[in-house]
Amino acid sequence: MKESLRITLALAALATAPALAADKPAAAPAPAPAPEQAEKKPLAKEDRAKALNAIGWVLSKGQSIGVIERFGFSDADLVLLLEGFKRGSKGENDEIGEQFKEVTPLISQLLEESQKANEKKWEARVKALREKGAAEAAKYTKANKDYLAKIDKEGGFTATASGLRYKVLTPGTPSKPIPSSTVTVRYTGKLVDGTVFDSNASAQEPTSFRLDRVIPGWTEGMQKIGKGGKIHLVIPSEIAYRDEDRPESPIRPNSTLIFEVELIDFTNEPETKPEAK
Repeated sequence: MKESLRITLALAALATAPALAADKPAAAPAPAPAPEQAEKKPLAKEDRAKALNAIGWVLSKGQSIGVIERFGFSDADLVLLLEGFKRGSKGENDEIGEQFKEVTPLISQLLEESQKANEKKWEARVKALREKGAAEAAKYTKANKDYLAKIDKEGGFTATASGLRYKVLTPGTPSKPIPSSTVTVRYTGKLVDGTVFDSNASAQEPTSFRLDRVIPGWTEGMQKIGKGGKIHLVIPSEIAYRDEDRPESPIRPNSTLIFEVELIDFTNEPETKPEAK
């Protein structure tokens, strides 16, 4: 589906949503798209103004289509769009919502014309952003690998076959957790630049969870100490979140994670095995 058509449909859906017309009858369904026709004439100045005004009005209702930049609107276009936004924000111009079905074809044509005119510029913009993102990601990944090389050179950590680095600060009791144990811990998690991404160190109560339901580096590392023990874990991305994108977290793809953990207590539970058939 063309981006301009998708956005036109989204705008139409927003304009006819119950939240915007709670006291009015529901709008009739939009007619099926007409078959391809001969190339349209460019929008007249008056129709262009109506379409821009209508888009601004929809945006004023608290919904953002998020891709205005894609269409390369001129300063004059944005003045008209913002006029619709301002009037809609003040409760004015609501006739646009009542008559949105009539304005929809104008919006569709406006977006198609604008997208076509701005296509090369937009593609160059997207390419530049992708290249910048790739360069930043490569730099970030290297910084995390460099941190591992640095602590390996400095010594003091034990490395395992999985790539986990750990340093036992306090060994705790001889008895240690197993993967199916429920552990109760206090911890602080940091990135290699020192950013704290998670911690319960200042919480009133410690945190409990099954050891086989966390990242592999934790499952492995916490088996190195007993009750009352403390450990410093350096967990490479391969046994953490790998290249997973976590938009709501400061943990970026390919992050090495650093934890300081105190094992308050644990209970060993038998590992669950599938029933024999």
